[in-house]
Amino acid sequence: MSHSPNEAQTRKELIDPKLIAAGWDIDPTHGQVRFEIPVDGYDAEPWNGVTDYCLYRSNGEVIAVVEAKKQSRDPRVAEQQVRHYVTEIAKHQSFQPFAFLTNGRETYFWDVDRETKRQVAGFFSLSDLENLLYLSQNKIALQTLGVNIAIAGRAYQQEAIRRVCERFDGGFRQKWQNWRNYWRDRQNGCNRKKPDAGGVFRTSRDETRIRVY
Repeated sequence: MSHSPNEAQTRKELIDPKLIAAGWDIDPTHGQVRFEIPVDGYDAEPWNGVTDYCLYRSNGEVIAVVEAKKQSRDPRVAEQQVRHYVTEIAKHQSFQPFAFLTNGRETYFWDVDRETKRQVAGFFSLSDLENLLYLSQNKIALQTLGVNIAIAGRAYQQEAIRRVCERFDGGFRQKWQNWRNYWRDRQNGCNRKKPDAGGVFRTSRDETRIRVY
């Protein structure tokens, strides 16, 4: 009779080595990775109110949390608790941390409220996360960038570009990724709620020529 490893075994045998491979020092006395960190003001039920791992910057701010599940569970079931964790942590520092959801076999990266979660090969290094944080904090709205009329000189082309920029600035990329993930999961036999259909649109001179996905 085979037994699925529990969460503690998964962390020790799979998650800890992958954090080390990404350059993280998991010795809690060194302060870069800490375990079982309480989330202030959070009702302990039903998730005990602690993050499994917190990954820290050199200034002591949490740059990412890691929520671990045993191998037999889909790590995405932790979405609601992870959202709460990063929201609460953001109240005590200058930014909202990133999140990883993992069962040791599958790992998802999530920039909560800004991007949809996506499956990744492993954990990101501190420098990778610092780069992502910089990009997030210094993002320029596409609508503020001018259209190169040498490439798109016709009025309908410029209008199409402006419409696309407006959609992406308004979160269309996340909607598109939600639909992509929905159809991928359907193909893999996983049932999930269908995303909002408001993201797909057409734009051109006759409103039918250019379709953006």
